[in-house]
This record gives sequence, C-alpha cells and structure tokens, in this order.
Amino acid sequence: MDRLLESYFRHATGWMPLLHKPTFLKNIEDGLHLRSGGFGATVLLACALGSRQVVDDDRVLLDKSDKRSAGWQWFQRVDDMHKSLLAPVHLYDLQISAVRCPLFLYRI
Repeated sequence: MDRLLESYFRHATGWMPLLHKPTFLKNIEDGLHLRSGGFGATVLLACALGSRQVVDDDRVLLDKSDKRSAGWQWFQRVDDMHKSLLAPVHLYDLQISAVRCPLFLYRI
C-alpha cells in the first residue's frame, strides 16, 4: 500500500491535486481507513491510480497477462460498495467521484 500511495502522490497529483498528502497519510496512520468506509474507498482508489505506474508488480494486475488491468481489483471493490441514496454526502464521497474519473480514462 505504501508503494502504491507514493506512486499516486508522485504521478497523479501533478495533474489532479485532490488529496492533501500529509493529512491523507496521517489519517491512514491513525487507521481511519479501517473505520470510515468513505475514507477507505478513497484509499482504494488512490492505490488503484498509483498501481497504474507499478505494473512491474503482478500483485497490482487483475489479469496477469494484461498490464492495462493494473488497479482494477481496487476500483471494482469501490464500485461494488453500495451507498444509500438517502445518506448524507461527505467530503469522501466527493473525493471518490473525482479520484475515480481518471480510472475510466485508463480503461478506454
């Protein structure tokens, strides 16, 4: 996870600085991703984007024969999470929407 997040902050934030790195990493250190589904989903998506640059590690690939599948297991995990339409919107919901957009572009 550390390598994927470092890759995310090194490569993705230059063109999409949505997440404040010191705050984000402090929240992970505090275990917020284990207690908050919204923050956990944001972490998964950051890992998914970071994995696009770490295709030399087979663990990031959904399909071992296709390097374009890097990160899709985390993207699908977030996609499978269902949130009630009546639930209040949180900051993480907005970050999830914004962070997942570039993943659609990679898939095309």
